[in-house]
Amino acid sequence: MCAPIPDPSQDPCYKLPDYYFNEEIVDTSEVVTDFDVPFEVVPNINSGITFPEPARRAGVSGRVTMEITISKYDAVQEIKVINGPGYCLNRQAVQAYMKASYTSAIKDGEPVKTSFTTGMNFNLSTVNY
Repeated sequence: MCAPIPDPSQDPCYKLPDYYFNEEIVDTSEVVTDFDVPFEVVPNINSGITFPEPARRAGVSGRVTMEITISKYDAVQEIKVINGPGYCLNRQAVQAYMKASYTSAIKDGEPVKTSFTTGMNFNLSTVNY
């Protein structure tokens, strides 16, 4: 039997935005989808991630799906949470991707801004207490 769906008003991260923008990066170029060399994410994005205590207490697991825009300067420009269970899992996933290192996509020999959709799974049954 699945855990009951928790009350969102009890989520300590409920009022946090589902859209994150890195104001330090000024990149007004358009997102390019037909690049010659794809962007890269440095491996081990999941290292150092902990299961948020509010989600653990509420018995919440799930997948956080995000749209991430990488600037032509090899950095995250924005992250939009498309879908997620809340209970600080969304914030934990966003923080992991904000800390990751990236290499921009290349089009005609020049770095370009690109975006991609990705997700991060949080499974309460695999957490060590």
